[in-house]
Amino acid sequence: KHFGKEIRQTKINLEAVMHEKKILLGDVMRFQVGSTLMLDCRPEDDIVIKSGGVQLTSGKLGRMGDSMAISINEAIKRYNPDAIT
Repeated sequence: KHFGKEIRQTKINLEAVMHEKKILLGDVMRFQVGSTLMLDCRPEDDIVIKSGGVQLTSGKLGRMGDSMAISINEAIKRYNPDAIT
């Protein structure tokens, strides 16, 4: 019981990923203030929520007051080490 409480109170880092794209390092090195990076996604596309590189869930980007927010649209994916091949 105590272990479960400790687990639930553990802080983790979350990443909200709009899009992942591979580009050449040379192109990155040419970035300047004001450069534009084109993404192959739309504003209504899902935002992927990850922790430690593992996808947990996804959601839709929005606003709540003056802050950006993500509305979760699917249940958290449970980690299953047996599913890894």
